[in-house]
Amino acid sequence: MKKESFKKALSWFNIIFTVSIVVVLIVMDTNNGGQEILWQQLQPGWLMVALCSLLLYWLTDACLLHYMIGVLYAPRIPYRVSLRNAMLGHFYSALTPFSSGGQPLQVFYMSGDGIPVGVSSSALLVKFIAYQTTIVTGCLVLFLAQIGSIVARFDQRLLVITLLGFLFNFMMVFILIMIMVSEKTVVRVVHGILNLCCKMRIIRHKEKAVTHVDKVLADYRQSIGFMKKHPKNLAVMIGLTVLELIFYFSIVYYVYRGFGLYGARQIDFIVDHLLHYMTVAFAPTPGSSLAAEAGFFAFFGQNIPRELQFSMMLVWRCITYYSCLLVGGGIVMYHSMRKLSRRRRAKVDGLMMPVEEEVRVEPHPIGEEPEAAQSDCDPPVEPEK
Repeated sequence: MKKESFKKALSWFNIIFTVSIVVVLIVMDTNNGGQEILWQQLQPGWLMVALCSLLLYWLTDACLLHYMIGVLYAPRIPYRVSLRNAMLGHFYSALTPFSSGGQPLQVFYMSGDGIPVGVSSSALLVKFIAYQTTIVTGCLVLFLAQIGSIVARFDQRLLVITLLGFLFNFMMVFILIMIMVSEKTVVRVVHGILNLCCKMRIIRHKEKAVTHVDKVLADYRQSIGFMKKHPKNLAVMIGLTVLELIFYFSIVYYVYRGFGLYGARQIDFIVDHLLHYMTVAFAPTPGSSLAAEAGFFAFFGQNIPRELQFSMMLVWRCITYYSCLLVGGGIVMYHSMRKLSRRRRAKVDGLMMPVEEEVRVEPHPIGEEPEAAQSDCDPPVEPEK
Protein backbone atom coordinates (compact mmCIF):
# COMPACT_ATOMS: atom_id res chain seq x y z
CA MET A 1 0.00 0.00 0.00
CA LYS A 2 2.78 2.45 0.88
CA LYS A 3 4.57 1.74 -2.40
CA GLU A 4 1.40 2.29 -4.46
CA SER A 5 0.62 5.51 -2.55
CA PHE A 6 4.16 6.74 -3.20
CA LYS A 7 3.84 6.01 -6.94
CA LYS A 8 0.51 7.87 -7.12
CA ALA A 9 1.95 10.83 -5.23
CA LEU A 10 4.99 10.87 -7.55
CA SER A 11 2.74 10.80 -10.62
CA TRP A 12 0.67 13.73 -9.34
CA PHE A 13 3.86 15.62 -8.50
CA ASN A 14 5.16 15.15 -12.06
CA ILE A 15 1.88 16.39 -13.53
CA ILE A 16 1.71 19.43 -11.22
CA PHE A 17 5.37 20.20 -11.89
CA THR A 18 4.85 20.09 -15.66
CA VAL A 19 1.73 22.26 -15.53
CA SER A 20 3.54 24.75 -13.28
CA ILE A 21 6.35 25.07 -15.80
CA VAL A 22 3.80 25.88 -18.53
CA VAL A 23 2.11 28.55 -16.41
CA VAL A 24 5.41 30.17 -15.43
CA LEU A 25 6.61 30.30 -19.04
CA ILE A 26 3.37 31.89 -20.25
CA VAL A 27 3.40 34.48 -17.45
CA MET A 28 7.05 35.34 -18.12
CA ASP A 29 6.40 35.69 -21.83
CA THR A 30 3.42 37.99 -21.18
CA ASN A 31 5.41 40.17 -18.79
CA ASN A 32 8.30 40.50 -21.25
CA GLY A 33 6.03 41.76 -24.01
CA GLY A 34 6.81 38.73 -26.14
CA GLN A 35 3.20 38.26 -27.19
CA GLU A 36 3.15 41.46 -29.27
CA ILE A 37 6.33 40.50 -31.14
CA LEU A 38 5.07 36.95 -31.54
CA TRP A 39 1.84 37.86 -33.32
CA GLN A 40 3.55 40.46 -35.52
CA GLN A 41 6.20 38.18 -37.01
CA LEU A 42 4.62 34.73 -36.82
CA GLN A 43 4.19 32.94 -40.16
CA PRO A 44 1.53 30.20 -39.91
CA GLY A 45 2.80 28.35 -43.00
CA TRP A 46 6.14 27.45 -41.44
CA LEU A 47 4.48 26.55 -38.14
CA MET A 48 2.25 24.13 -40.05
CA VAL A 49 5.42 22.61 -41.53
CA ALA A 50 6.74 22.22 -37.97
CA LEU A 51 3.53 20.48 -36.89
CA CYS A 52 3.67 18.20 -39.95
CA SER A 53 7.27 17.33 -39.09
CA LEU A 54 6.15 16.42 -35.56
CA LEU A 55 3.33 14.28 -36.98
CA LEU A 56 5.78 12.48 -39.29
CA TYR A 57 8.01 11.88 -36.27
CA TRP A 58 5.14 10.24 -34.40
CA LEU A 59 4.10 8.17 -37.43
CA THR A 60 7.68 7.00 -38.08
CA ASP A 61 8.13 6.00 -34.45
CA ALA A 62 4.90 3.99 -34.68
CA CYS A 63 6.22 2.38 -37.90
CA LEU A 64 9.33 1.27 -36.03
CA LEU A 65 7.26 -0.38 -33.31
CA HIS A 66 4.80 -1.86 -35.80
CA TYR A 67 7.58 -3.28 -37.98
CA MET A 68 9.39 -4.91 -35.06
CA ILE A 69 6.20 -6.41 -33.62
CA GLY A 70 5.39 -7.78 -37.08
CA VAL A 71 8.81 -9.43 -37.31
CA LEU A 72 8.60 -11.08 -33.89
CA TYR A 73 4.88 -11.87 -33.71
CA ALA A 74 2.95 -13.92 -36.29
CA PRO A 75 -0.60 -12.46 -35.86
CA ARG A 76 -0.90 -9.12 -37.64
CA ILE A 77 -1.58 -6.16 -35.36
CA PRO A 78 -3.37 -3.13 -36.88
CA TYR A 79 -1.15 -0.09 -37.40
CA ARG A 80 -3.52 2.09 -35.37
CA VAL A 81 -2.76 -0.10 -32.32
CA SER A 82 0.97 0.44 -32.80
CA LEU A 83 0.37 4.19 -33.22
CA ARG A 84 -1.63 4.30 -30.00
CA ASN A 85 1.04 2.35 -28.09
CA ALA A 86 3.79 4.58 -29.49
CA MET A 87 1.93 7.72 -28.38
CA LEU A 88 1.34 6.23 -24.94
CA GLY A 89 5.07 5.61 -24.70
CA HIS A 90 5.79 9.26 -25.56
CA PHE A 91 3.21 10.43 -23.02
CA TYR A 92 4.50 8.43 -20.07
CA SER A 93 8.13 9.13 -20.98
CA ALA A 94 7.33 12.86 -20.94
CA LEU A 95 5.78 12.57 -17.48
CA THR A 96 8.53 10.58 -15.76
CA PRO A 97 12.14 11.50 -14.87
CA PHE A 98 14.80 10.12 -17.23
CA SER A 99 11.90 9.04 -19.53
CA SER A 100 11.73 5.85 -17.46
CA GLY A 101 7.98 5.24 -17.58
CA GLY A 102 7.44 4.86 -21.31
CA GLN A 103 8.55 1.30 -22.07
CA PRO A 104 7.01 -0.44 -19.00
CA LEU A 105 3.63 1.15 -19.73
CA GLN A 106 3.90 0.23 -23.41
CA VAL A 107 4.47 -3.41 -22.42
CA PHE A 108 1.41 -3.20 -20.17
CA TYR A 109 -0.86 -1.80 -22.88
CA MET A 110 0.44 -4.23 -25.51
CA SER A 111 -0.29 -7.15 -23.20
CA GLY A 112 -3.89 -5.92 -23.15
CA ASP A 113 -3.84 -6.11 -26.97
CA GLY A 114 -2.91 -9.79 -26.79
CA ILE A 115 0.81 -9.32 -27.52
CA PRO A 116 2.96 -11.53 -25.24
CA VAL A 117 5.19 -9.69 -22.79
CA GLY A 118 8.30 -11.38 -24.18
CA VAL A 119 7.51 -10.20 -27.70
CA SER A 120 6.73 -6.61 -26.71
CA SER A 121 9.81 -6.39 -24.45
CA SER A 122 12.10 -7.72 -27.20
CA ALA A 123 10.60 -5.38 -29.80
CA LEU A 124 11.07 -2.33 -27.58
CA LEU A 125 14.61 -3.41 -26.68
CA VAL A 126 15.65 -3.85 -30.32
CA LYS A 127 14.04 -0.49 -31.10
CA PHE A 128 16.00 1.13 -28.26
CA ILE A 129 19.29 -0.43 -29.40
CA ALA A 130 18.75 0.80 -32.98
CA TYR A 131 17.82 4.28 -31.69
CA GLN A 132 20.78 4.54 -29.32
CA THR A 133 23.27 3.28 -31.90
CA THR A 134 21.95 5.66 -34.58
CA ILE A 135 21.90 8.78 -32.42
CA VAL A 136 25.40 8.19 -30.98
CA THR A 137 26.88 7.45 -34.41
CA GLY A 138 25.11 10.43 -35.97
CA CYS A 139 26.28 12.75 -33.22
CA LEU A 140 29.88 11.57 -33.57
CA VAL A 141 29.90 11.92 -37.36
CA LEU A 142 28.28 15.38 -37.40
CA PHE A 143 30.48 16.61 -34.54
CA LEU A 144 33.67 15.56 -36.32
CA ALA A 145 32.41 17.04 -39.60
CA GLN A 146 31.75 20.46 -38.00
CA ILE A 147 34.15 20.40 -35.06
CA GLY A 148 35.73 23.74 -36.00
CA SER A 149 32.39 25.55 -36.19
CA ILE A 150 31.10 23.94 -32.97
CA VAL A 151 34.20 24.82 -30.93
CA ALA A 152 34.12 28.40 -32.21
CA ARG A 153 30.40 28.98 -31.53
CA PHE A 154 29.89 27.40 -28.11
CA ASP A 155 31.33 28.02 -24.67
CA GLN A 156 33.88 25.46 -23.46
CA ARG A 157 31.94 24.72 -20.27
CA LEU A 158 28.83 23.93 -22.33
CA LEU A 159 30.88 21.61 -24.56
CA VAL A 160 32.21 19.79 -21.49
CA ILE A 161 28.62 19.11 -20.31
CA THR A 162 27.71 17.98 -23.84
CA LEU A 163 30.73 15.67 -23.89
CA LEU A 164 29.62 14.09 -20.61
CA GLY A 165 26.16 13.46 -22.06
CA PHE A 166 27.71 11.96 -25.18
CA LEU A 167 29.94 9.66 -23.11
CA PHE A 168 26.94 8.48 -21.11
CA ASN A 169 25.10 7.58 -24.32
CA PHE A 170 28.25 6.06 -25.83
CA MET A 171 28.73 3.83 -22.78
CA MET A 172 25.36 2.18 -23.51
CA VAL A 173 26.44 1.42 -27.07
CA PHE A 174 29.85 0.24 -25.83
CA ILE A 175 28.18 -2.18 -23.40
CA LEU A 176 26.09 -3.56 -26.26
CA ILE A 177 29.24 -4.09 -28.34
CA MET A 178 30.95 -5.78 -25.40
CA ILE A 179 27.98 -8.14 -24.97
CA MET A 180 28.44 -9.14 -28.60
CA VAL A 181 32.20 -9.64 -28.21
CA SER A 182 32.62 -10.90 -24.65
CA GLU A 183 29.54 -11.27 -22.48
CA LYS A 184 31.46 -12.84 -19.58
CA THR A 185 33.61 -9.72 -19.25
CA VAL A 186 30.51 -7.53 -19.04
CA VAL A 187 28.96 -9.80 -16.38
CA ARG A 188 32.16 -9.69 -14.28
CA VAL A 189 32.40 -5.90 -14.52
CA VAL A 190 28.73 -5.36 -13.67
CA HIS A 191 28.87 -7.77 -10.72
CA GLY A 192 32.02 -6.01 -9.50
CA ILE A 193 30.21 -2.65 -9.60
CA LEU A 194 27.28 -4.18 -7.70
CA ASN A 195 29.64 -5.58 -5.03
CA LEU A 196 31.24 -2.14 -4.64
CA CYS A 197 27.82 -0.49 -4.33
CA CYS A 198 26.80 -3.04 -1.69
CA LYS A 199 29.98 -2.39 0.33
CA MET A 200 29.27 1.35 0.16
CA ARG A 201 25.65 0.54 1.18
CA ILE A 202 24.25 2.19 -1.92
CA ILE A 203 22.46 -1.08 -2.70
CA ARG A 204 20.88 -2.96 0.18
CA HIS A 205 19.47 -6.11 -1.42
CA LYS A 206 22.39 -7.59 -3.35
CA GLU A 207 20.69 -10.81 -4.50
CA LYS A 208 17.69 -8.94 -5.85
CA ALA A 209 19.93 -6.49 -7.72
CA VAL A 210 22.08 -9.29 -9.20
CA THR A 211 18.97 -11.18 -10.36
CA HIS A 212 17.57 -8.06 -12.01
CA VAL A 213 20.86 -7.24 -13.76
CA ASP A 214 21.29 -10.80 -15.00
CA LYS A 215 17.77 -10.71 -16.46
CA VAL A 216 18.47 -7.41 -18.23
CA LEU A 217 21.74 -8.76 -19.67
CA ALA A 218 19.92 -11.91 -20.83
CA ASP A 219 17.32 -9.77 -22.61
CA TYR A 220 20.06 -7.73 -24.28
CA ARG A 221 21.86 -10.91 -25.35
CA GLN A 222 18.68 -12.30 -26.89
CA SER A 223 17.95 -9.07 -28.79
CA ILE A 224 21.54 -8.75 -30.02
CA GLY A 225 21.43 -12.37 -31.16
CA PHE A 226 18.29 -11.58 -33.15
CA MET A 227 19.96 -8.57 -34.82
CA LYS A 228 23.04 -10.61 -35.72
CA LYS A 229 20.84 -13.25 -37.40
CA HIS A 230 18.63 -10.68 -39.17
CA PRO A 231 20.86 -7.82 -40.42
CA LYS A 232 18.26 -6.75 -43.00
CA ASN A 233 15.70 -6.08 -40.27
CA LEU A 234 18.31 -4.10 -38.35
CA ALA A 235 19.09 -2.04 -41.47
CA VAL A 236 15.39 -1.20 -41.88
CA MET A 237 15.18 -0.19 -38.20
CA ILE A 238 18.23 2.08 -38.49
CA GLY A 239 16.88 3.66 -41.70
CA LEU A 240 13.54 4.45 -40.06
CA THR A 241 15.34 5.79 -36.99
CA VAL A 242 17.38 8.19 -39.16
CA LEU A 243 14.16 9.52 -40.71
CA GLU A 244 12.58 9.82 -37.26
CA LEU A 245 15.50 11.87 -35.92
CA ILE A 246 15.59 14.14 -38.98
CA PHE A 247 11.88 14.91 -38.58
CA TYR A 248 12.27 15.67 -34.87
CA PHE A 249 15.50 17.68 -34.97
CA SER A 250 14.23 19.79 -37.90
CA ILE A 251 11.26 21.16 -35.93
CA VAL A 252 13.31 23.93 -34.32
CA TYR A 253 14.44 25.14 -37.78
CA TYR A 254 10.85 25.35 -39.01
CA VAL A 255 9.90 27.34 -35.90
CA TYR A 256 12.88 29.60 -36.63
CA ARG A 257 11.53 30.23 -40.12
CA GLY A 258 8.04 30.66 -38.66
CA PHE A 259 9.29 33.79 -36.88
CA GLY A 260 10.35 35.29 -40.20
CA LEU A 261 14.02 34.53 -39.62
CA TYR A 262 16.49 33.20 -42.19
CA GLY A 263 20.23 33.01 -42.72
CA ALA A 264 21.04 29.88 -40.69
CA ARG A 265 21.12 26.49 -42.40
CA GLN A 266 18.86 23.59 -41.49
CA ILE A 267 21.84 21.27 -40.98
CA ASP A 268 23.24 23.70 -38.38
CA PHE A 269 19.99 23.54 -36.41
CA ILE A 270 19.95 19.73 -36.67
CA VAL A 271 23.52 19.54 -35.30
CA ASP A 272 22.77 22.02 -32.51
CA HIS A 273 19.59 20.16 -31.57
CA LEU A 274 21.49 16.87 -31.49
CA LEU A 275 24.04 18.41 -29.10
CA HIS A 276 21.15 19.86 -27.09
CA TYR A 277 19.62 16.39 -26.81
CA MET A 278 22.91 14.87 -25.63
CA THR A 279 23.19 17.55 -22.94
CA VAL A 280 19.67 17.55 -21.46
CA ALA A 281 18.29 14.05 -22.19
CA PHE A 282 19.22 12.72 -18.76
CA ALA A 283 18.07 15.66 -16.68
CA PRO A 284 16.21 14.26 -13.62
CA THR A 285 12.98 16.12 -14.34
CA PRO A 286 9.85 15.11 -16.30
CA GLY A 287 10.49 15.79 -19.98
CA SER A 288 13.90 17.31 -19.06
CA SER A 289 11.97 20.42 -18.01
CA LEU A 290 14.03 23.47 -17.04
CA ALA A 291 17.14 21.88 -18.58
CA ALA A 292 15.52 21.79 -22.04
CA GLU A 293 14.42 25.44 -21.78
CA ALA A 294 17.82 26.60 -20.52
CA GLY A 295 19.58 24.53 -23.19
CA PHE A 296 17.50 26.22 -25.90
CA PHE A 297 19.06 29.61 -25.12
CA ALA A 298 22.55 28.08 -24.90
CA PHE A 299 22.46 26.15 -28.19
CA PHE A 300 20.11 28.17 -30.41
CA GLY A 301 20.48 31.67 -28.98
CA GLN A 302 23.28 32.68 -31.38
CA ASN A 303 20.98 32.40 -34.42
CA ILE A 304 17.96 34.12 -32.84
CA PRO A 305 17.54 37.81 -31.88
CA ARG A 306 17.41 38.27 -28.12
CA GLU A 307 13.90 39.80 -28.15
CA LEU A 308 12.51 36.70 -29.92
CA GLN A 309 14.33 33.96 -28.02
CA PHE A 310 11.82 33.47 -25.22
CA SER A 311 8.76 33.49 -27.48
CA MET A 312 10.43 31.12 -29.94
CA MET A 313 11.46 28.77 -27.12
CA LEU A 314 7.87 28.71 -25.87
CA VAL A 315 6.47 27.85 -29.32
CA TRP A 316 9.15 25.18 -29.87
CA ARG A 317 8.48 23.64 -26.48
CA CYS A 318 4.71 23.63 -27.05
CA ILE A 319 5.16 21.77 -30.34
CA THR A 320 7.78 19.23 -29.26
CA TYR A 321 6.69 18.54 -25.67
CA TYR A 322 3.33 19.90 -24.56
CA SER A 323 1.53 18.72 -27.69
CA CYS A 324 2.69 15.21 -26.83
CA LEU A 325 1.18 15.57 -23.36
CA LEU A 326 -2.07 16.85 -24.85
CA VAL A 327 -2.45 14.11 -27.48
CA GLY A 328 -1.14 11.33 -25.25
CA GLY A 329 -3.35 12.42 -22.35
CA GLY A 330 -6.38 12.37 -24.65
CA ILE A 331 -5.52 8.82 -25.77
CA VAL A 332 -5.13 7.68 -22.15
CA MET A 333 -8.50 9.18 -21.18
CA TYR A 334 -10.25 7.66 -24.23
CA HIS A 335 -8.70 4.24 -23.58
CA SER A 336 -9.62 4.34 -19.87
CA MET A 337 -13.23 5.44 -20.56
CA ARG A 338 -13.65 2.78 -23.23
CA LYS A 339 -12.29 0.09 -20.91
CA LEU A 340 -14.60 1.23 -18.10
CA SER A 341 -17.59 1.24 -20.47
CA ARG A 342 -16.81 -2.32 -21.55
CA ARG A 343 -16.63 -3.48 -17.94
CA ARG A 344 -19.97 -1.89 -17.10
CA ARG A 345 -21.57 -3.39 -20.20
CA ALA A 346 -20.21 -6.84 -19.35
CA LYS A 347 -21.48 -6.50 -15.79
CA VAL A 348 -24.98 -5.49 -16.96
CA ASP A 349 -25.08 -8.32 -19.51
CA GLY A 350 -24.08 -10.78 -16.79
CA LEU A 351 -26.90 -9.62 -14.50
CA MET A 352 -29.57 -9.68 -17.23
CA MET A 353 -28.62 -13.06 -18.62
CA PRO A 354 -31.44 -15.60 -17.81
CA VAL A 355 -30.56 -18.74 -15.94
CA GLU A 356 -31.19 -21.76 -18.12
CA GLU A 357 -32.79 -24.82 -16.61
CA GLU A 358 -30.70 -27.91 -16.70
CA VAL A 359 -32.08 -30.46 -19.15
CA ARG A 360 -31.31 -34.02 -18.36
CA VAL A 361 -30.96 -36.30 -21.36
CA GLU A 362 -31.60 -39.98 -20.72
CA PRO A 363 -29.21 -42.41 -22.31
CA HIS A 364 -30.51 -44.25 -25.34
CA PRO A 365 -29.34 -47.23 -27.35
CA ILE A 366 -26.91 -46.55 -30.18
CA GLY A 367 -28.66 -46.18 -33.50
CA GLU A 368 -31.96 -44.98 -32.02
CA GLU A 369 -33.09 -41.38 -31.95
CA PRO A 370 -33.68 -39.92 -28.51
CA GLU A 371 -37.24 -38.95 -27.67
CA ALA A 372 -37.93 -35.25 -27.88
CA ALA A 373 -38.33 -33.52 -24.55
CA GLN A 374 -42.00 -32.71 -23.89
CA SER A 375 -42.77 -29.13 -23.01
CA ASP A 376 -45.45 -28.08 -20.50
CA CYS A 377 -47.18 -26.13 -23.26
CA ASP A 378 -47.53 -29.09 -25.61
CA PRO A 379 -50.81 -31.00 -25.59
CA PRO A 380 -50.66 -34.42 -23.95
CA VAL A 381 -50.07 -37.32 -26.27
CA GLU A 382 -52.79 -39.97 -26.03
CA PRO A 383 -51.65 -43.58 -25.93
CA GLU A 384 -52.49 -45.75 -28.93
CA LYS A 385 -55.35 -48.14 -28.56
